[in-house]
Amino acid sequence: MGSVMRIKFVAAAFVSACGIIPFLNAGPLEDFQNLPDNRVAVRTSLGVRSAKALSGTQIQVVIGMSSTPVSADPAAYRIISFKDPNYAYEKFVMPAKAELKTELEAEGPVGCPFRKFEKSVVTLDLPSPMQNGVEYYVVAQGAKDRLVTGAHTAASFVFGKQDAVNGKNDVDMAVLGLRQLESVGNGLIRLEFGPAFSADSCGNLDNYTIKVNGAQVKPMNYGRYTKIDTYLPEGWPFQAIQMHSIFLQLPQALKDGDKVEVEVSKNITTAWNRVSIVFSSRTTVSNSIKVNQIGYLADSPVKIAYLGKWMGSFPEMKNAAAGQGPALSFPQEPEFKVCNLKDGAAVFTGKSRLVHKSGDFNEGVYKVDHSGENVYLLDFTEFKTAGNYYVSVDGVGRSLPFSIGDDVYAKAFEIQSYGVFVQRCGIELKPPYSEWHRIACHNKGQLVTAKSRLEGEFADAKRLVMKPGTNEPVKLNVSGGHHDAGDYNPRAHLDVAQKLMDAYEIAPQKFFDGQLNIPEKGNGIPDILDEAYWALKIWIGLQDADGGVYNGTESDGDPNFMQTVELDIKGDFAYPKDAWGSYNFAGAFAKASRLWKSIGRTKEAEDFLARAKRAYEWAEKNPDKLKVEKDGMYYLSPKAYAAAELLCTTGEAKYNKDFMDVCVIAKKPDAPIEDYGKYDQRLACWAYLQCKPENADQSVQGNIRKGIIANADYFIAQCSTMGYGFIRNPWSPINWGTGAYENFLPVVVWSYKLTGDKKYLNWIIRTCDNTLGANPMNISYITGAGTRTVRAPLHNSRYSHFGEVVNGQQVEGPVQKGDGYRVLESTYPKIQDKFANLYTFVDLHFAIGMDEGVVPNQAQSMAVFGLLLPDRKGNGK
Repeated sequence: MGSVMRIKFVAAAFVSACGIIPFLNAGPLEDFQNLPDNRVAVRTSLGVRSAKALSGTQIQVVIGMSSTPVSADPAAYRIISFKDPNYAYEKFVMPAKAELKTELEAEGPVGCPFRKFEKSVVTLDLPSPMQNGVEYYVVAQGAKDRLVTGAHTAASFVFGKQDAVNGKNDVDMAVLGLRQLESVGNGLIRLEFGPAFSADSCGNLDNYTIKVNGAQVKPMNYGRYTKIDTYLPEGWPFQAIQMHSIFLQLPQALKDGDKVEVEVSKNITTAWNRVSIVFSSRTTVSNSIKVNQIGYLADSPVKIAYLGKWMGSFPEMKNAAAGQGPALSFPQEPEFKVCNLKDGAAVFTGKSRLVHKSGDFNEGVYKVDHSGENVYLLDFTEFKTAGNYYVSVDGVGRSLPFSIGDDVYAKAFEIQSYGVFVQRCGIELKPPYSEWHRIACHNKGQLVTAKSRLEGEFADAKRLVMKPGTNEPVKLNVSGGHHDAGDYNPRAHLDVAQKLMDAYEIAPQKFFDGQLNIPEKGNGIPDILDEAYWALKIWIGLQDADGGVYNGTESDGDPNFMQTVELDIKGDFAYPKDAWGSYNFAGAFAKASRLWKSIGRTKEAEDFLARAKRAYEWAEKNPDKLKVEKDGMYYLSPKAYAAAELLCTTGEAKYNKDFMDVCVIAKKPDAPIEDYGKYDQRLACWAYLQCKPENADQSVQGNIRKGIIANADYFIAQCSTMGYGFIRNPWSPINWGTGAYENFLPVVVWSYKLTGDKKYLNWIIRTCDNTLGANPMNISYITGAGTRTVRAPLHNSRYSHFGEVVNGQQVEGPVQKGDGYRVLESTYPKIQDKFANLYTFVDLHFAIGMDEGVVPNQAQSMAVFGLLLPDRKGNGK
């Protein structure tokens, strides 16, 4: 599929979702310039743009500026067909020969870090002829540990019926130059530029020619925000390819029907330099209005959107009005409307409320300004009618679409569940369960390393446990579990099972068999428990005959950025047996026994319980030798967890005694349920609350209940100081998922279960809102979960036949310091630790601290979305 066809496809998809047809008849360039989410189109232009057949055995591939010399290596490509057996996916067919030439597209303007912009044209010779009428895919991966591109990786064509590929494409020139004009609000507009841009010239307002309804107007002020768009993957850190936002203040606010035309001088960009819009509060999407892009529960205790925008260095001119700062502001709190998506009719009108002022450092315990915005809250909680809607603000524009209904979280749950499913290890991925094809992996058994899990992150392939009296290493026949993150580290994540089982135990009426598109559907077990079992499955193989448990699995290092599972060279190892792992195993399998018994699976339940008891007994006889006091968090807390779960399942008094011996609250009633770096007894305490009162110490249960609720209330109190309110540990910095996901929601979920108080449900929903788009950047942090979502997590599926990461994958989200991966040196204005740190996120694979999601976070989001589902109907099994 060529660049033009891709733009048409993306534009048509948005029109279908939004119910508007503002631009599809205008042509590819106009379609591109009006996309509310242009990430895939931009990534396609910068990466693999197109492929076409030159003959039956020759293909031409065009790659944009994110292209390296390894594109001339035939080993860097895979040719795939799902109809031609000569090019079956699992054969990983490479071309026999590759020839590279480059063609100039634009010179770099003065002040641009790139002197010229070239595209690469690669001719590939194939090992066997193609078949007429069959579709073929070219995947540009890499060779010799070097990547072809940091952007889009694949293109396709049907042999004998291919799309025309233009030699010069205006869309590609717009991606390099002036991409888009967006309404910010109150007379402010935003121009988005690609890398063919001069920071030296953008501050000269004479370089902008702006017309409103044909009359030329002069901008009154400007500001700039520059960040990384993607990488040119050469050297390390990779070279940054930047994108630039220019904010311009017009003399007056835009009105419906205003036609705005902008042309910029070649001093600013040597690529495409013109763009226009006809402003309408009904059709003009503005990223200043942020909503949950999935939607809102009809009877939700809170339905809110946000209005606001931080504008980087704005205002840079000294003539700024008194008090004018770097954030969108209004003389009065604006009115907003909720409008029917189908016909634009207003169905609810409200008044926004200013809840945070830009520059006020009053959020959280560290007293920061997380967004840098004047944050206006748009509350439409009273509106409960099911349907599809958007929010509109006069002079600003409209939001992305969203739904209201009882089942809006079904889509989020399905997408996130798919994201967890494709992280499964040891299973082949293919239709009808996965659009992404991947061979079965890590199914050859695991060697046991002598390196303890406490000794460091990775296994040691040189220190192996040998069979007694031999030089033959011990090998375990195990499979299952989930890959850790964006690569294929085969880490055995017991916490995936724990999170999913916890959700089921809290609200079993939400979950049923056949709810998800997974191979196990129809087996009589709720699908969420099937996914939990896949996480448990690998641990069954890790349990030794004596009951002890090898404490998880690991590789001997991270794979590089181009290594997919068929290229695995990092090995597959199990850690030694220890009490830490055995106790955690015992707790999880005791819970599994209880849940499987509740659905009538007695045989499995009995096996799980027997395994749990054997693991617990082994751990009791083989206590871990702690080198330092803090290591107790890996021993005492797991023991408390195991004892509590076994007590809950069996009612046996010995487990109550063991729990009381190691539970911090049993010794100190007002102790917190976790103390960072010392212990974490959250799971243990929650499990103890599930025990029948007659089997437990009711006084300790009461104190645990108080401790959980106190923890949740503290989180809520601190997070209530944030303009964009969502639950996070207030002492945690914004990094590694804390600014994007549901990581810290369990105590709030538990408190809602314990009390039924809707304030906890309020904050569960607000945290999901933040994940799904109601955040400063107006972006959903889960691929495919919304109209404008992240597109470039660090994930192996970027080498899929469709060239992008599959749905359901997460990133890590903003990192307040922005450190590493050329983020700091590529951002303007300079990143400030305590100001606008929720804007620091960059959506590109190789900024690892921001873009490599992890499966425990995915499972946590899946669990929370599941808890917001409606109760199952009578046809659920």
